[in-house]
Amino acid sequence: MLTSIVIALAMFTAVSPAPENTFGRNPPQRLSKWYTKKACRVMRNTPADACPYTTAAAAMYESGFRTTAVGGRGELGMFQVMCAHWDKELKSIGFRNCATAMYSESRSPMAYAHILKYLQANYPKDCGGDKVFSCYNGGPRWSKNVRSCLRHAKTAKAIKKCRGPIHYQSGLAKHRSFLKRQPALAGCAAEWWTRTHDGRVAGL
Repeated sequence: MLTSIVIALAMFTAVSPAPENTFGRNPPQRLSKWYTKKACRVMRNTPADACPYTTAAAAMYESGFRTTAVGGRGELGMFQVMCAHWDKELKSIGFRNCATAMYSESRSPMAYAHILKYLQANYPKDCGGDKVFSCYNGGPRWSKNVRSCLRHAKTAKAIKKCRGPIHYQSGLAKHRSFLKRQPALAGCAAEWWTRTHDGRVAGL
């Protein structure tokens, strides 16, 4: 019986390999078929006022596109959203249950895009442009917190930890650039544009 279980598990692993987690790393050298499929799904579910490459890059960087991912501090889903913080805001735009939405492949990209838009609109100085990635990772006061942390950091490890939101921004931007260079995603981007912009000339 035990031998049968071991063989079954080995067969399952062979046909369903777990994708690598890219959080904190540089993008992979090539985009696997699994990642391509997941990235396309995220892009298709990105709202019209957001960048589909940004949304896909965030899902890839945060969780490796795992809808059931749970972080050490309670972050949920592909985008590792802190529902304890964002539940009220998401309810204001129709998300009845933050946790349920974060586990949804179709709804979580819309929630993530709204959070970025909210941060950029309410904290333009520290969350404008790509700084919104640092803001998403370290909170609206991330810049002040980083400066304060660095004043007390004594070791290279401590300094690196202080600069976490800055490294996060850089890493996510690298993943977005990587996805934009993938020919396999061009059709997904075009499909998103046609669906969300009534077939007008693409402006990605």
